[in-house]
Order: sequence, then structure tokens, then C-alpha cells
Amino acid sequence: MKKSLSFIYAMSLFSILSCNPDPGEGISYIYDVQPIFNSNCIDCHSKGGSANLNLTQFSSTTNDSSNNAPIIIAGFPNQSLLIEKIALPNPSIGAAMPINRLRLSDDNILIIDTWIYKGAKDN
Repeated sequence: MKKSLSFIYAMSLFSILSCNPDPGEGISYIYDVQPIFNSNCIDCHSKGGSANLNLTQFSSTTNDSSNNAPIIIAGFPNQSLLIEKIALPNPSIGAAMPINRLRLSDDNILIIDTWIYKGAKDN
């Protein structure tokens, strides 16, 4: 009985892992990333906002720059200014984000980081 339960557990685990072998595969800009920006960033980072960066839609998020540096380098979150600003307490340029609000959760930072790593696609 114990062997059969172990086999069933192993097969269930294999089934789950084989359905989505890459955990970043299911990250969507519109369903996962944009809601984080909407909840934490667009009070300042919107068209006409007090900051010179618009995070309200995909095209402006991926094409805008801050201090003449692109904020996102698709495929390279460790080189993307956005990750530096939301993940580090003392970024190399400007202040940590969001200003005057709680830091983003580690889960939210991981979602954005993984999205950039996976190519920062509009999906």
C-alpha cells in the first residue's frame, strides 16, 4: 500500500511539473504586471503625472526611459533600471520606488523580474 501511494504521489507531482515546467511561462503583462503598476505606481507614473515616466500601458512602459536610461532591458532584469528602483533600497539613479509607500512585496518584484527575464512581452 505504501509503495502504491508513493507511486501515485510521484506521478501526480510529475503531472503537475510537466504541465508547466517553466514557472515564468504563465506570467502575463496585462494580468500580472500591469495590475502591480496600477496598484503601486500610476499615481505618479501616468501620462501627466508628477514623474516623467508613464507605466499605464505596455507601449509606454517598454519604451520610456528615466534619466536617459531605458527602464526595461528585455531579457535582462539585472540590467533594468525598473528592477533596481523597486528592489534595492538605494538605487544608483534617483530614489527607491515607490516613494512614500510600502515597498513592493517580494512576490510582486519576482513577477516583474520574471516578466522582464522572459522578454517583457505584451501578453
